[in-house]
Parts: sequence; C-alpha cells; structure tokens
Amino acid sequence: MGFTQLISPHRTLVERIRSTAGNGHAVTFVTAPGGPDRVLWLTVHHEAQAMAAVLQQRGIGPGDRVAILGPTTRLLVTAIQATWLSGATLVVLPLPMRLASLDVFVEATRTRISNALTTLLIVDADLMAFVDHQPGDAPILSLHDLSEQADRLGAQAWTIPDLDPHELAILQFTSGSTSDPK
Repeated sequence: MGFTQLISPHRTLVERIRSTAGNGHAVTFVTAPGGPDRVLWLTVHHEAQAMAAVLQQRGIGPGDRVAILGPTTRLLVTAIQATWLSGATLVVLPLPMRLASLDVFVEATRTRISNALTTLLIVDADLMAFVDHQPGDAPILSLHDLSEQADRLGAQAWTIPDLDPHELAILQFTSGSTSDPK
C-alpha cells in the first residue's frame, strides 16, 4: 500500500485502522503491571473490536460522543480504538495534574463532559470518585466492566459502522501539563 493510499481522504478512520491492524507492528505498554508489555497491534485491534461490539450493543454509533477518563494503559488505548471502531466521536478527558485542586478538576471534567454532549462516559475504576455523576447525565461504564463484557462478547460481534468518509474529524491536543487545549 502506497503512502497516498494511506492518507486518502476517501477512506474512513475505521478503514484506516483495519488496514494497519495486520501490518505486523507492535506497541509496548510501559505502564503494564510486571513491566513492559509488547503487544501486536492486531491483538489490540481484536480487543478493540470486541469493545466496539459492546458499545454498539449499548446503542453507540456514528453521531455519538464517548468521553473516556483513565490513565494511559493498554485498556485505555483499546477503549479509544473501540470508540472509533463503533463510529463514535472520542472525547479524551485529561487527568488531574495538580492534586491540590481536585475540586477544580472535578468541576472542569463535568463541564467538558457536558459541553461535549457526551452519550457515554467510560472511566477507569481508580478515577470514578472524580466524576460527579448527577441525574440526567450520560451513563457511566467502567473500563474494567467494558473489558469484561468485551471478553464475553468477542470481536466477531462487531459490525462495521456506516460512515461517511467526507465527515469532519476533530483531534484535540493538550500539553499534558495544563490539560488545556492547545
């Protein structure tokens, strides 16, 4: 596959993810318990397909927004890819950088979730206490529960969403130290 095929504006993000999943490349998760964990992207892709199937069973698809709050782990990376594979828009929520201002973090997170019109919030269990869930808010699913449900359902349950390759995508970068968009 040539470079121009890879960046073609006529391919959806899901098509791009699928085409690179079997390229033999791997990723190393340095935060894994017991030391670094090197995993083929194809393995991550199959795990993400199973998670995407869970999201699809919950009604998540194109037009929905899934917010994710968690530390940079294999589970988080897989959930990010699963969100894209479901056809939904990803809203990555920044981690608290200054523990002295947790109230500010909780309020800022709540504002981000609300402003993004979030359909589903996925949260790492260790960060669940920082989410101020109130009546009328989007449902919350823990990363752990998503992973367990995906293990039971399997990658074969995922269906390719109907996507328009001409729709816009937004990628938000943060500095990592301020959590404010740059």
